[in-house]
Amino acid sequence: MGPESERRFAEVVVARGLASPEAIREALARRQAAARAGGPARALPQLLCDLGLLERDAAAALLSEVRRARRAGGTRRDPGPGRGGASELVAP
Repeated sequence: MGPESERRFAEVVVARGLASPEAIREALARRQAAARAGGPARALPQLLCDLGLLERDAAAALLSEVRRARRAGGTRRDPGPGRGGASELVAP
């Protein structure tokens, strides 16, 4: 999952009230900690499911929606400078 898709996924989750920006930050912090410990870098939808914030079918449906919107709108894969994914969305 690219940074732009992850950012958009986080925006949709927060906008629909499925998770708070703080929950997104916590999930991303856990991912960073796992990566530092040599663990796998899981995608944000997986992390939110692992934390019990989203059901897997809901996460899959949201991810499909985000991907369809990206294809329909021609969103770039490279988010460009200052567009660092979900962490930017919820940065303090």
